[in-house]
Amino acid sequence: ITLHPESQMLYCPVLKVGSTFWRRVLYALDTNTPIHTPYDIPIQKALSAKHANLFSELKTNKVRTEHFLENESLKMMFVREPFTRLISGYIDKIFAPNPYFWSVIGKYIIRNFRVNATEKSKKCGHDVTFPEFIKYVIHSEATNNTARDAHFTPIYDQCKPCEIKYNVVGKMESFLNDTTFIMNNIGFNITLLHARNHSKHNKKQQKLEALTDAFNQISSEDKLKLRKLFLPDFKLFDYESTPAYI
Repeated sequence: ITLHPESQMLYCPVLKVGSTFWRRVLYALDTNTPIHTPYDIPIQKALSAKHANLFSELKTNKVRTEHFLENESLKMMFVREPFTRLISGYIDKIFAPNPYFWSVIGKYIIRNFRVNATEKSKKCGHDVTFPEFIKYVIHSEATNNTARDAHFTPIYDQCKPCEIKYNVVGKMESFLNDTTFIMNNIGFNITLLHARNHSKHNKKQQKLEALTDAFNQISSEDKLKLRKLFLPDFKLFDYESTPAYI
């Protein structure tokens, strides 16, 4: 969770739900530097901003922490349909070339969830299938083991919405409109023309076909386990737990 006292804003970043965009926005607020669009800011700069470490400091001061959690004028988070977020994470971190994730997650998945894996696959971790990835997600969450990764964990477990009273919960599916609302709320004038409208960015039919193809590869047993695992996200954030593509 990140804090920006000057704008009276608390934000829970969720990976694969526009978090890099909002980290850039917070950096712009920190530096008070005029920018045309948040995408002008290199992500490494955004990650090093002073707000990134504020919550770690606050955790050692119970009184100050409670003040921020109870009195901040804007407590916000963004959510995304759970299964869409999972497949986005798989494509970005596991399927597409990503040496770091191949080494850390890919090799782990192949060694634990593939029968008769080749030495090349065990060594490289480069060819994890979507069904294998889903088995990893189910197992890592069920056992709460060290192989868990925040890109693939349920949102409720990261942002604790039952403990923190968020007054703005934006959605990836309406990212541009929700972001505009928040910007107006905090009085931050910035060009959002380059912020991707995630509700229209991909053609809906192509997206539906890709989701259907991916989840058709998953066994009925694993679909049930996955749905149960993410059920709090479905219920809390008003998503259908049995979408058409399942």
